[in-house]
Amino acid sequence: MIRQQGSGSSLGAFAEHADVFLSAIIESSDDAIVSKKLDGTITSWNPAAERMFGYTQEEAVGRSILMIIPPERRGEETEVISRIRSGARVEHFETVRVRKDGSFIDISLTVSPIRGASGKIVGASKIAHDISDRKAAERAILESQALKDQFLMLVSHELRTPIAIIVGNGHLLLRHGEELQPEDRVQALTDITAEGERLHREPPASYPGGGRRRDRARVPAAPAPRRKCSRESTAQESSEGDTHFRARTSAARDGRSDPGDLDP
Repeated sequence: MIRQQGSGSSLGAFAEHADVFLSAIIESSDDAIVSKKLDGTITSWNPAAERMFGYTQEEAVGRSILMIIPPERRGEETEVISRIRSGARVEHFETVRVRKDGSFIDISLTVSPIRGASGKIVGASKIAHDISDRKAAERAILESQALKDQFLMLVSHELRTPIAIIVGNGHLLLRHGEELQPEDRVQALTDITAEGERLHREPPASYPGGGRRRDRARVPAAPAPRRKCSRESTAQESSEGDTHFRARTSAARDGRSDPGDLDP
């Protein structure tokens, strides 16, 4: 008889100690821990919930959990409660909640059912983890990627004309170098060298620091010799496409053509 009383006393002391220990964990947690009835009425509100949402325990307990759910997201609460009633848990559900001051906060939510002494589900406990920093970092990465794509597009546009001239004259020399007059070969090589040096000397303006040298006074380069093609040299060119390209690259050097219209 004494043994039974002692055993019961020990179990009671252990249960009391466990309750105190659990309460200390909830009070010291960095995550918001909230309990509520199935109708959404808040029954407990820990200090982390006060810091996260801006409401004190006295302000929150007894009110509806809808006070921290944006109107456009209240359908989430209906779905969560439906799952809780069936005995299921909701784990790591990422959503947005609203603070007392009207600002929004990104959270990861875990919701578990609370059962009464009879085993019947009588409410739900919520653990909310602040993920604002991670979400901000993800948005920063997306914005950085968008800026990178825009930068590459601008650089590609600025490089199109000089590269078109270099590649076009290179193909011309490879295909018809022996058929060209000496002055035409010299002019093609001059174009290639001039455009290559310009790319090396002056990065595109859209590149970080690319426009710095343009603000400095510099000695202008000597003008490239004008091409003088004889009728004989023109007749020797077997491709009308090469002739057309040479005329257009010459026009680009003289500033009479839109860079975007040049095809390599």
